[in-house]
Amino acid sequence: MLVRARVAAALLFVAALLAAPAAHAKDEEPGAFSARPSEAAPQDKRGTFFRLHVERGTDRRQSIVIENLSKRSKQLLIDAVDGRTGTTSGSVYANRQDPLSKAGSWIKLPVKSLDLPAGRTMRIPFSLSIPSDAAPGDHLAGIAIQDRHRTHSGSRVAITQIIRVVVGVQIIVDGPTEKALSLGKVALQALPGTKVPSVVVHLENTGGELCKPTLDVTLAGSQQEQQFVTRKLDTVLPGDAIDFPLPWPNALKAGTYDVGVQAKGCGKTEAAQTSAELGTTLVGTPDDPEPAAPVVVKSASVPWLAVTGLVALAAVLSAASMAFVLRRRRPGT
Repeated sequence: MLVRARVAAALLFVAALLAAPAAHAKDEEPGAFSARPSEAAPQDKRGTFFRLHVERGTDRRQSIVIENLSKRSKQLLIDAVDGRTGTTSGSVYANRQDPLSKAGSWIKLPVKSLDLPAGRTMRIPFSLSIPSDAAPGDHLAGIAIQDRHRTHSGSRVAITQIIRVVVGVQIIVDGPTEKALSLGKVALQALPGTKVPSVVVHLENTGGELCKPTLDVTLAGSQQEQQFVTRKLDTVLPGDAIDFPLPWPNALKAGTYDVGVQAKGCGKTEAAQTSAELGTTLVGTPDDPEPAAPVVVKSASVPWLAVTGLVALAAVLSAASMAFVLRRRRPGT
């Protein structure tokens, strides 16, 4: 019974050591703040963004509401940021250190940082100055609120978390506009890190409105019967261009292929017909990607010293337990 008690105590001690970093991370309360428009767009049921109709050369004033949901004071950074189109479509926002080159430069904030006490709410006003030469149509910016203090993992693997919330500001500048999309270069290549073939289509929103295009792609080769794939994309912002990788459903052999592309849903349907060269056979599929190269985990990321110590501790405790049992079983004891 004495040995069992010592083993139990040792295991509890080790568990406490392993749990310590997690408890510390919990105390830091990552995130735990929110931000929203003081007056959200009627179309926004969740109350997360502005949708403002403006005229060129005018100014508007609005405000956001920031709430500290944690039990300790928060030091927050506040910045205007540009809206962008993500790599595979969809609206995203630039980082706070990125230079402003789009509608983010129209937003002026009275402060760049603030200390918000625990459980408190604060209203932050901002102004919106529309240039006299602003293009009619849709523009996207955001107000990013970020915790000044970054959180770090308690393990040997260095992971830094940056917690931020972005309040979107969709600005519609009055004036005539239309939806339009253009197609560019088409290529065949593997999806990054896999052997899955994809048809990469360059497309650009040349109109003045947000749009979500649909791509219809046909592919045929000397050893490949014609196949057809369609994909509905997310938002592409006016003036933005992306190289959209459309995963192909089956393996493709190296060779030359005839590729046809149609883009619909953003004004007039655009079409392109071209040939594309695939330099190497790609045998992966979306269901079985077959990574091109295994991920190498550096030994430094594994706490071998701690593992060795635990193994040694277990061996010592096991030996002590066995010796105790044998001693009790000897005749005459």
